[in-house]
Amino acid sequence: MIKYLKLSSTKINDTANALPLLVNQILKENSLKRTDVDAICISSGPGSFTSLRIGMSYAKGLAMSLDIPIIPISTFDSLVYNFKGASAYVLIYSHGKTFYLSDYSVEDNFLKCNSKQ
Repeated sequence: MIKYLKLSSTKINDTANALPLLVNQILKENSLKRTDVDAICISSGPGSFTSLRIGMSYAKGLAMSLDIPIIPISTFDSLVYNFKGASAYVLIYSHGKTFYLSDYSVEDNFLKCNSKQ
């Protein structure tokens, strides 16, 4: 059983340095090797352009070296995934006065996005 970990970096704007360390920590905490990974799931946005770009680049390099697929997931979908209510709005702050908003509802026990993300 995979342990789910909440990981974060204390440094701001240090994604390129923190990401490999966080991945190694996840693997170590679960007694896994890189070759045990079957696929890599990435956030496809919206989000910080630089962080998304760094994350996607790291994931692509790792996926290519292991010959495994990358699975892109909307940042909205990942944030609302475990939601249990009837409807929800997801708001992501970008920068300045820019926000991203999406609304969801539950229909037939499935989460449905009701707006263009």
